[in-house]
Amino acid sequence: MSVVEKGLTPIMPAAHRGDIKIVDVLVLHEEFEENGLSKPLDTYLNEALCMADACGQTEVASVLLDYGADKDAQAENALTPLVWEAYIDARTNKRATALHYAARNGRFQVARLLFDSGADVDALGDKLNTLLMEAVPEEHLKVGDLLQSSGARIYMLDKHERTALHLAVEREELAVVKLLLDSGDDVWVYTADNQGFTPLMTAAWWE
Repeated sequence: MSVVEKGLTPIMPAAHRGDIKIVDVLVLHEEFEENGLSKPLDTYLNEALCMADACGQTEVASVLLDYGADKDAQAENALTPLVWEAYIDARTNKRATALHYAARNGRFQVARLLFDSGADVDALGDKLNTLLMEAVPEEHLKVGDLLQSSGARIYMLDKHERTALHLAVEREELAVVKLLLDSGDDVWVYTADNQGFTPLMTAAWWE
């Protein structure tokens, strides 16, 4: 299956591979063609940025930001970067920003690059998922620590009125629970979701 048949533009596989030279060549064109239809250059840059972030390609992400990619843009192509599921663990989220992909996949260096570029630490996804919620898996603790130290609000609620603490408790991610509690906001231990469960009740339920 060709790149176009997959719904991808040439710059996206280049971003996935970390091929800076190819990215440079492609970006220097004023626009790209997909299925015979042109898109604005910034659309391709933003989609490629999401791809680079999900795959941990920090240098490519930096180049794309220099070319004008929007650090807080939400990918318009729902396949970005989902067609690469064999390589990365990402789920469909049409409203995810580049930073969501970085947090979800534990890409610490990319996340730090985006923070340094001024990315929104409290950006929300289509289910009102925060970046901290995306970073809950314990193997992404380093990203979670970066988010918290950058001022991410741990008490923000998703569409089920759950906090990141609810999710960490439910998934039995003890290191993440400790990280969130160390913020000092103990009051959120008693915050109930739309089912009436607090993180403490969730812990008792799953015990």
